Amino acid sequence: MLVQRKRRKIEEKILHSFQQFRTTAIIVCCTVLIAGCTAQTAKLSGNQPTGPTGQALQPQEAFTDFPDLPIPAGAIMDIERTFVFGGEEGWYGQTIIQSSGNTNQLFDFFKTYLSDMGWREVTSVRAKNSVLTYIRPARVLSIQIMATKFGQAEALITVSPTEEMGGGS
Repeated sequence: MLVQRKRRKIEEKILHSFQQFRTTAIIVCCTVLIAGCTAQTAKLSGNQPTGPTGQALQPQEAFTDFPDLPIPAGAIMDIERTFVFGGEEGWYGQTIIQSSGNTNQLFDFFKTYLSDMGWREVTSVRAKNSVLTYIRPARVLSIQIMATKFGQAEALITVSPTEEMGGGS
């Protein structure tokens, strides 16, 4: 009888611990989902218009979630393919922006404005699928620029922590 009572108490404690864990996990998941939903501003609006084809892309004021990343005025973020952690100048993750400019304009845009935001170029390759790689303290930035079906460009932007931040493999 005493053994059964102790066993029942242990089972109740395990069940209670599991319920607490489940509740915490649900709260964390909901918080992450809600935080992601609040950032679903698909149109990245700026004060400066994107020029017609042939004109250089202009930067917009810093997008609030990515203050250290220049975004072309009028660019659209693909929310469904965006996964970002953190905020301010410590964010990392991956996002895709679609620009009204072509691949060359988008490549030139990033080459022009990234250094103004504290990024140092490591390498860049202008090609059918262009790649730019930059670093800044504790973070690495990789941008892949590809043409879309409509002659415009999209950029796959990946920011990751470096070894000094505990990232990497």
